Amino acid sequence: MLESRSFYKRVIEIGWLAAIFIVPLSFNIYGFNSYDLPKVALFRFITLLMLASWLVSLAIDRVLASQDTSNPPALSLHKFFTVSLVIPALLFAAVYLLTTITSMNPRLSLWGEYLRVQGTYTTLCYVLFFFLVAFNLRTKAQFDRVVTVALLASLPVAFYGVLQHFGVDPIFVLDGPMGRVDSTMGNPIFLGAYLIMVIPPTLARLLATLQMFLRDNQPLLSRCLKLLQAAGYALLLALQSVCLLYTRARGPWLGFLAGITLFTVLLSLRRRTRWLLVVTIAMSMAFVVLLVLLNLPRTPLERLQTLPYLSSLVIIDDLQATTGTVGVRLLIWQAEIELLRSRPPIGLRPDPLHFLRPLVGYGPEMMSGIFPTVYPPKLGHIEDRNALADRAHNHLLDLLIMNGALGLLAYLFLIGNFFYHGISLLWWRTESSSTQLTLIALLSAVLAHFVEIQVGIALVTTLMLLWLYVALLVVVHRFETSPMEEQVEPIALAPLDLKMNLRNPNVRWLIYSLITAFILIFFATTTNINLIRADINFERCYDLAEAGALKEAVDACHQATRLSPNQARYHRLRAELLLLLAHAVPDNDVDLKAELLQSCERAMQKARQLRPLAAEYYADTGKLYGYWAETIDPSKFEQAVEFYHQAFQIAPHDADFRNGLGHVYFNADQYQEAIRQYEYSLNIDPQYHVTHYDLGLVYVELGEKNKAKEHFETGLLLNPGCAECTQKLESLEGDQM
Repeated sequence: MLESRSFYKRVIEIGWLAAIFIVPLSFNIYGFNSYDLPKVALFRFITLLMLASWLVSLAIDRVLASQDTSNPPALSLHKFFTVSLVIPALLFAAVYLLTTITSMNPRLSLWGEYLRVQGTYTTLCYVLFFFLVAFNLRTKAQFDRVVTVALLASLPVAFYGVLQHFGVDPIFVLDGPMGRVDSTMGNPIFLGAYLIMVIPPTLARLLATLQMFLRDNQPLLSRCLKLLQAAGYALLLALQSVCLLYTRARGPWLGFLAGITLFTVLLSLRRRTRWLLVVTIAMSMAFVVLLVLLNLPRTPLERLQTLPYLSSLVIIDDLQATTGTVGVRLLIWQAEIELLRSRPPIGLRPDPLHFLRPLVGYGPEMMSGIFPTVYPPKLGHIEDRNALADRAHNHLLDLLIMNGALGLLAYLFLIGNFFYHGISLLWWRTESSSTQLTLIALLSAVLAHFVEIQVGIALVTTLMLLWLYVALLVVVHRFETSPMEEQVEPIALAPLDLKMNLRNPNVRWLIYSLITAFILIFFATTTNINLIRADINFERCYDLAEAGALKEAVDACHQATRLSPNQARYHRLRAELLLLLAHAVPDNDVDLKAELLQSCERAMQKARQLRPLAAEYYADTGKLYGYWAETIDPSKFEQAVEFYHQAFQIAPHDADFRNGLGHVYFNADQYQEAIRQYEYSLNIDPQYHVTHYDLGLVYVELGEKNKAKEHFETGLLLNPGCAECTQKLESLEGDQM
């Protein structure tokens, strides 16, 4: 029995080490969502396996305690709640569960949006990860292994990024050196966000090793080994820092500066090193002055604004013109502040919890469903109109909208308790130099993360590290306030005592825990491994469609929906492919065309059921019925108009949806109604060249060539790259000659 308990505990340790190492490195080149989805799926799978092992281990503890009163259970309910940061973590989890129940789409909030997969399921896995590490990491050796593995994981990540900078990529074909590297994260900002959370622990390890090297009365061999270790940490720190520089990501740079500043300030105050504090303050002020001068006209540093890396710090033009990534963030922030202020109706039906939304929010992962209500048309001129605005690029604003005031307060309570306990430990509980450096590193990394996500997005790699560092702080607190265990029990598989009395409630608890463990393993497999398999089929579907193999693409999409039936995106793509197949069928083959359109209708209906606030799904359905009415069944026309109006109700500021209904009227030869819709579109977005082009087509059909020419010219003026506008103008000029 003792050996079995030791085995399950070792499985837990192997699990957290595997998660810390594998998650930052994992990506799937065969999937559509190549980076975030496999990372989330692997993290959740590993966490649930760890939870299954922990349940069995706790049950074994109870059985052993019942057989030997001198061996009490390792974890009691009283001990559980007295551990620091447990209550903030539980409160955070409870708020997530509450806001999922009150969500405008509880299913989406639970499972998560396709691109981020950060629903309540994933969030609860973060909290579970915290508990698994906090209550099972018992020795200093285990603690050192966790930090070492976290640093080792950053080595290939940073090295890969540096290789990309020089145009070398062993996996993807590059045309040349990358301007901004993304390594295994798929995005330079996400890579930088990860690196700023591992740089402080690396620096702490380097300083701790140098301190040990400088100690007197050490054997020569020991000093040489410490020197080699210090050199290794120095090289790793340099690699991480260079890779961070190559990301050219302003948000992570800002987080890095905040983290390093806190690191040096805490170190100087704790060690009473006044000169280090003075240097830190001076360098911080110098950076602020540099940033201001770079963003002011006619300064001595104006010529430096075009230098490769300093140019990333110049944001004044984007601020003034509301362009670039700065402009995107400003427009999103303004729109979401307006959402909080005006609280407009969301969706097609009255929201019975509308009065509670300031308190509980609209639900986790619901940003993409509610943002279209306040979508600023100017945003479509800065970034792709199809870009998914599923985050505010400000974590506090995200929490306030999706989880309400309760979610924001629960998060701040967690982070505030982390810094309170961390600083308390640093100042009053620990005298060990290495422990002080560890605490400083944890505090600095979390501050860097906190600053970065106010202009970025928190994802699985950084959130895993956040909850890991919170757990490590709990472990440090336990080490400093109670004697630590000297060793871990050795691994030795031994069968359980089959002669145990089944009337013993603790034995029955063990049996129940084993059954629960098997259920957890099955659940982890079906909800995570199948998720990756479905994503591979989804990517295959796109590849087949591009190759013209539409029937095979539909089959691949059907396989994706079978493996992951809750992904509305899969059903939508299947509907699009079926519509393309229907287009390829001759109009005289009414039965086959109708069969394909009916299948398309069912796929879109399923997609709308899964995402009832996705305006584009209603517009797609309107497009489907418009084609249906145009080809074989004119009675579908009214349904087309109805679904477009539902899309308008969800997203009143989207000019493309108005243009889509205009196309339906145009194809039905109802030109005046088409003009009316295009004029609605121009009222929404007067600078949208596509609308002027569409209006020009209508006026060509009406024979009003002067008006058509006027709109084609306006479209070309708004977008000089509009080749269609040029062709139509040339055609009109040819007709006049």
